Amino acid sequence: MNVLGACNREMNFVLVFTGWEGSASDPRVLHDAVSRPNGLQVPVGMCLLVNT
Repeated sequence: MNVLGACNREMNFVLVFTGWEGSASDPRVLHDAVSRPNGLQVPVGMCLLVNT
């Protein structure tokens, strides 16, 4: 199972998405997370660090 987690500057999890099958690619998981109505949003002035 793939899990996408987002942390704040204090390294606390602020968002966790789960449920993708093991064969899902990282870009697919990220696209799904940002395209959801209440999904992942990157605040202005912040960056997104991705490990693929």
